[in-house]
Amino acid sequence: MSESANSMFGEARNGSWLECTNVIVRTMMNRICSLREENYGREGVLDKVAGILEHRWKSCSGFQGREVVKGGSQFDVFRPSRGASQPESNRLLDVREQTCECGKWQEHGVPCIDAVAYYRLFEMKTMQHILDNHVSEHYKYETVNKLLKENIVPISLDILDQDGVTLPPNHTKRSSGRPRKKRIRKQSCFALDPDKSPIVCSRCKKKGHNVKTYVAREQIEKQHPAELDLY
Repeated sequence: MSESANSMFGEARNGSWLECTNVIVRTMMNRICSLREENYGREGVLDKVAGILEHRWKSCSGFQGREVVKGGSQFDVFRPSRGASQPESNRLLDVREQTCECGKWQEHGVPCIDAVAYYRLFEMKTMQHILDNHVSEHYKYETVNKLLKENIVPISLDILDQDGVTLPPNHTKRSSGRPRKKRIRKQSCFALDPDKSPIVCSRCKKKGHNVKTYVAREQIEKQHPAELDLY
């Protein structure tokens, strides 16, 4: 999701903070409008989710289900071997809690292949029954249309004016993110007052220079003390 968002908002990288915000808002508006037109008037389960369930329906034809406790909700689903890459295995699922040992059913809200095998082989349900009754509402076009009903309110940058209050934050520390294209070079330590310099020598513990220039300063101070101010 992060990489997809980066590709969508790539145009906003090179502008100012105001232009960046405008590009992000405009991109999101266009995205919502296109999805709204694409899904308008559609009903039922999303095509992608329906395709996944149809594939699971076809793949579970050889599975077997065993009831763990008579009259209970737990079932042990046996998966036959499909070659060296898919050895035989079994999964325990609870149809009342809609959970499976594989974790996919409770994580995504869509019946996993073991749950599909249970509904198909044990309860003799149809594929349409699974789509209508056992898929989360989040994967239906009705929910998508509700989500896309309202769009972002646009703002025209031409009518914006400085009010003296709403200003971008003045950060004294660089925030996390991509590094700058050009390195910001610090001012020479010798151009500052040594007492006010933030640079401290790790060797002599004095301000105004660092350990790299310590030896050169020491030699100049011994031989030509008057030249130290020019160094």
